[in-house]
Amino acid sequence: AKKIAQLQAQIQSKLSTGVLKIPGLNRPEVINKPTPLILDSQGRTVDVTGKEIQLTHVIPTLKANIRAKKREEFRQQLQEKTVEDISESSFFDPRISAKPSVRTKRALRFHEPGKFQQLADRMRMKAQLEKLQSEISQIARKTGISSATKLAQIAPKIETQVDEIPAVEWWDSVILTADSYLDGDGHPLIKAQAITNLVEHPIQVKPPSEPLKSVHMHVFLTKKERKKLRRQNRREAWKEEQEKIRLGLEPPPEPKIFVFKSSCESRTL
Repeated sequence: AKKIAQLQAQIQSKLSTGVLKIPGLNRPEVINKPTPLILDSQGRTVDVTGKEIQLTHVIPTLKANIRAKKREEFRQQLQEKTVEDISESSFFDPRISAKPSVRTKRALRFHEPGKFQQLADRMRMKAQLEKLQSEISQIARKTGISSATKLAQIAPKIETQVDEIPAVEWWDSVILTADSYLDGDGHPLIKAQAITNLVEHPIQVKPPSEPLKSVHMHVFLTKKERKKLRRQNRREAWKEEQEKIRLGLEPPPEPKIFVFKSSCESRTL
């Protein structure tokens, strides 16, 4: 009974001091009602005192725009971050200039079209010249004029003066009577008997070497394409043979044995 009385006394003291609160007692009333919307005569939103209120309008937007906005804010935060000054560190050496390693972009470099064809043509020409020179040297050894060929190789080239224009071309000197086209009076100095109604055609001389031809890659056909090509060739040959037989240029082929045998069997039956 004493314990019960002590417990009741402690509860009463706690209730009186406000440490222990009983649910349902001394509970403040919570107003959950929305604030009323008050409009003035002009349709503006005002409070109880009549002061205009600016309402925050929520504008709908896409998630992509929200992500872009957050990304831009993050970039601004990175730019605003202060870079630590390394020179203030006690371990910094100003004599060493630390440059960031930047990798240069290497672009693709393509060869010009026809470059390797020209190289191949030069190599072929060089090989032909070497072959021709070896043949000449062999013939010179047999005839005993090898020293002359060597002198011809060593002899320097004679530089022709292109700037000098001759008074008479060499092909016109045959029909001219002097070393000029006109005389003092302006009359042409031409041999009358040298000009006839005949036309002289120069002798056609074959070139010393055939011109270099570009080598083309052969087309490799597949197995199916080769079969198709053979079938077409056989068909064309058979058509050509039938046309010759029809025109009487070739005799018709003799009957084959199995055809003759089948015809004989049909007759006996």
